[in-house]
Amino acid sequence: MDRSHRRVLYDRVRLRANQHGASKDCCLALPSAENNLSLRHQEWTKTATGPPCRTLRQNGGQASSHNLFVRRGWEGGARNDEGFTTGLEHFTSLGYDVVALDYRLGIKIAKERNEITPANGTEMYLRAIQWSVEDLFDATSFVLKHADDWNIDKDQIVLMGGSSGATNSLVAEYNVANATELARTHLPVGFKYAGVISMAGAFWLKANTPLAFKNQPAPIMFFHGGKDQLVTYDEVEGPFSGYGPVAYFRKFPGPDYPKWFVDYPQGDHIIAAMPMIDSLNEMDAFLEKLVKERQQVSIHAVEEDRMPKTFANAAALLPKP
Repeated sequence: MDRSHRRVLYDRVRLRANQHGASKDCCLALPSAENNLSLRHQEWTKTATGPPCRTLRQNGGQASSHNLFVRRGWEGGARNDEGFTTGLEHFTSLGYDVVALDYRLGIKIAKERNEITPANGTEMYLRAIQWSVEDLFDATSFVLKHADDWNIDKDQIVLMGGSSGATNSLVAEYNVANATELARTHLPVGFKYAGVISMAGAFWLKANTPLAFKNQPAPIMFFHGGKDQLVTYDEVEGPFSGYGPVAYFRKFPGPDYPKWFVDYPQGDHIIAAMPMIDSLNEMDAFLEKLVKERQQVSIHAVEEDRMPKTFANAAALLPKP
């Protein structure tokens, strides 16, 4: 299958290079907390010219696709976390390359500096998101700089994340679609992501910021639970403006804004991880139809389960070690 028009960036999970056969044409990238860069088993130190990242690739011919994932509450997580290994191996088996990268953990840093207080907590979280998006943009620029050497299609980079990583990815797309100063400063002129996959993420913006776009946003795939304890499912206005998938579908109905929402009314924040276990086929379809083929469709799928996807049911839902 020709996947030469796909790209995905991912965060947080370890993959081993050269586990599978020759690559097709896609790539996954993962932000993490390690301070090194490895490419095809070569180790690089962090420098001012590029963010720390790990590129795990198969030997390929055609230009490949790319995916980026971001992690836990802006306090922790590592690109060698084994929790998503099986899911990412699914992508590499289809020919995706994987780039793993680091970003600053803003809340961890704020706590270490004793900066965060009950009064400024929202401000610290918004700063953490901005730092993460800035680092994500720098990592994207680093990948673009090496795209020809790595045989990566620059027009097919897809962001992917869970929880804080999903929020970072959505806010990154918000900045790109609105050509903000942050995007203009850290990304090449005219660059656009080809898609976003969000697992329990939301657009978290400064207070009184409407969810609006100057330019057409990339196709977005949302996975989200109606009982999510942490991340906005619909819409909230207060110390910050939060917009989840329900709000996105309400504000941008119809196929003019390509999107796909897998909706779990009974699900909670475990949806930040579950799709990498049981919804890989849906992700494949999103990448094929909305990213590669650029189909103009709007899909809202509602899943109700006899055993709801919640942390209370985690032992039964998650694969046995």
